[in-house]
Amino acid sequence: MTGETGAQGGYLIPTEFGGMIEGQANELSVLRRAGATVVPMAGRTREVPLLDFETAPSAGDTSFAGGVVARWTEEAASINESEPRFKLMTLVAHKLAAYSLASTEVREDANESVDGLLAMAFSRAIAAQENYQFFRGNGVGKPRGIRESGAISDQTRSAASTVALADLAIMMSAFMPDSLNTHSGAWFINPSV
Repeated sequence: MTGETGAQGGYLIPTEFGGMIEGQANELSVLRRAGATVVPMAGRTREVPLLDFETAPSAGDTSFAGGVVARWTEEAASINESEPRFKLMTLVAHKLAAYSLASTEVREDANESVDGLLAMAFSRAIAAQENYQFFRGNGVGKPRGIRESGAISDQTRSAASTVALADLAIMMSAFMPDSLNTHSGAWFINPSV
């Protein structure tokens, strides 16, 4: 039997558990609460065109414009053309799975709702994996995490064992401007800090 097709067993899977588990996992997932979304994919891979933010710009320009530059000019003067640069990112879907069985007797005889307890346990397990792999995953059979992506902007701290106001100011200066204005950026910090 398989859950991929209804007639071969898929009709037996109660769909309401999927929504419940995903909803609870979303509440526990640090990155999803910060705005990360799951991109719907019809197949295992999906190509997504993006502006190229990685090419270093000339002094005074910003890499966040993807190659588009603005110049001061006089009235009726010619304007130099600038074109945005794009790159193609390939997203690869990886399967995060968990499995458990509960006999009819356990489900009927349990004082607590076994379905609710399992949904909560699965939600916590999924959120824990997402939180860890979305930050630290190596991309082999799982997501490549932020720390392994090359997207980290390392800043030199004023002291190794503490975080000072000067450190936060350096971090703010490296933050993408649009993230500050739209509140779409996020900082993640260990609770002990």
